[in-house]
Amino acid sequence: MIYPENTTRRNQFGSFLRRLFGSADTPPPHFSKFAEFGKGASGIIHDLSNPLTVLSLSIEQLRNAGIENRKARKYIETAERASRKMKLFLSDVKRQLSDKETKKRFDASFEIKGAIKLLRSIARESKVKIKFRPNQAVFLCGDQVKFWRVVSNIISNAVDSYADFPPNQNKLVIVRIKKDRKTVRLSVRDFGCGIPKHLHKAIFEPFYTTKQKHEGVAGLGLSIVKNIIENDFAGKIKVESIPGRGSTFTFVIPKN
Repeated sequence: MIYPENTTRRNQFGSFLRRLFGSADTPPPHFSKFAEFGKGASGIIHDLSNPLTVLSLSIEQLRNAGIENRKARKYIETAERASRKMKLFLSDVKRQLSDKETKKRFDASFEIKGAIKLLRSIARESKVKIKFRPNQAVFLCGDQVKFWRVVSNIISNAVDSYADFPPNQNKLVIVRIKKDRKTVRLSVRDFGCGIPKHLHKAIFEPFYTTKQKHEGVAGLGLSIVKNIIENDFAGKIKVESIPGRGSTFTFVIPKN
């Protein structure tokens, strides 16, 4: 028996793939993997909504419980921010599947700060310092949730670049944003493991990853980042990297 809800989800995902790859007669490489991935993706997103609501309510109850321990309150605030971002992320994915978009003017520096706050515990555990000192607000027009996804993905990768470094070694990620009359330039630099030059194009391909299989990654992160920057913000992305010396990912986005 075919349930209408499942048919709707399949149709939505098919529409999303057509927007992503176009309507060419010959499917692009990895299309079958995307199709297989999409069979259950919409259902998973739907199923995540209920436990996320329970989690958000539980965090809210903890926040209202009058806990006096300062460190505990900070952890609760971080969890609350993370749950809000997860809600926005799920809403964003649903919009993509249903052909809906939300574009508005937003402060890019504010979104970068938010991404860094959510990644701070991961960075602290890896003993990585993230440095970001914006001089002024930098405004862009577009989907701020998608921009946040781009920033959080690239900064997270920069933190991961130090995975094989000894604990006592200095580990730094530098995030910069600046604007001129026509563009906004965002860069994320690390001094980690680096990427060989012959892989600079491959890392943006769907399902390509340099991480180990046991880490449970699908290799979709940089592919999605590239798609968002180019298609949603009409921008460009480039990578400069030397093995053993680190990487710099740079985005150039038109202001209008």
